[in-house]
Amino acid sequence: EVGAEKLVLLAADAPCERAGERERVIEDDTAGYVMGVSAGFVFFRAADGWNGGLPFVVYDSATGERLLDDSLEGESFGAIRSGKGELTLDFRRVYTASCSLYLQGTACAKAIAADTGLQPKQLPDCTSAYKAEMRRSPEHAKEIEKLPSVIVYPVELSYAAGETVRRPMDGTTACRTPS
Repeated sequence: EVGAEKLVLLAADAPCERAGERERVIEDDTAGYVMGVSAGFVFFRAADGWNGGLPFVVYDSATGERLLDDSLEGESFGAIRSGKGELTLDFRRVYTASCSLYLQGTACAKAIAADTGLQPKQLPDCTSAYKAEMRRSPEHAKEIEKLPSVIVYPVELSYAAGETVRRPMDGTTACRTPS
C-alpha cells in the first residue's frame, strides 16, 4: 500500500508514546506523506501524482483543521512565506479544467479564466498536447479531443482568516491532456 500507515499531529511538548491522547490523527486521502511545517502550517502530499501534478493539503497544527488543498508541478514550492495565521505559497499549479480548451476554444477559455484568474493572453495553446496524444492513440482521437485540459501555470496562493486566494503570476503556462 502506498502512503504512510498513520499521520498524526502532536504538540511539541507531547510525550512520545504509541497512542497519545493529545494526538490528532490525519485521515485524509490526499495526505500520503509529510512535506514539512512552516509557522504552524503542516504540509502533506499525496502518495501518487494526478494529471502530472502532486496534490497537497495544508493543516493547522494547533487545531488539526484542513485549511486548503491544491496540486503543484514538481515536489516543492518556489517560496513559502508564513506568519501568525497567514500563509503565502508560490508554485506552479496543475489545474484540471472541466472542459477541453482544444475542442471548445473560447467557451472553455472563459471557464478556465473564471476559475483561475488567468487572462486570455496567458492561456496556453493546447493544440500540440492534444495532437501528440491523438497521434499516440489515433483510434481514440474523438475521445481525446473531448478530454478536459490540464493547465500548468505560476500562481501565488494566499491563506488568511479562513480565506484562500489564488493569483496567477507572470510566467510560462503549459497545456497537457489528463493522465
